[in-house]
Amino acid sequence: MRNRNTPPEWLYPLYKRVDQEMFATLVRVVQKRTKVQVIGTTKDVDRFTKLLIVSTKMKKWRTFILPIVRMLKKGVLHLPNLILRGNKLTLRKGIDRSWAIYTQDERLCLALDKVAAKKVHYIGTARELVEFICRFLLTELLQDWRGPKMMLATESVKRKSVRLERLNALLALWDFTSIFEKK
Repeated sequence: MRNRNTPPEWLYPLYKRVDQEMFATLVRVVQKRTKVQVIGTTKDVDRFTKLLIVSTKMKKWRTFILPIVRMLKKGVLHLPNLILRGNKLTLRKGIDRSWAIYTQDERLCLALDKVAAKKVHYIGTARELVEFICRFLLTELLQDWRGPKMMLATESVKRKSVRLERLNALLALWDFTSIFEKK
């Protein structure tokens, strides 16, 4: 059992090479304003967005995130394929003690379970979806990922329909990189 006083290595942003490479790709996609074609229905957008938010619970979250980043880099986001891939991954209900060692992690696990159980409609353009994905992944890779994820869970649970534009504005509060600023 892990000593609760010893911080795990994942507390440090970009500590793995693969994380550094994903970060660099996301920065290029955002700064070059890469046009990404989104393939999928509105139901696919709903399923994928919810799966992305709930993917925070996956211990091996990189197995779900890497294909998303690769598709963003290529400029084509095929939502049905990503949903199929994501549905194959294990997502435990409740608190996953293998990584949720702090109280805020436990609360986040329970909040994400509520999102997984709720039917939510995410409304927005393809551009807003791509921005949401990039902002979400950046918070996953960088230092403060719990706060943004809890905010996304809260927003998803308290409404039947959530505007991606609103989620992007809220995620912008945690963006200390300034990569989304227009130059």
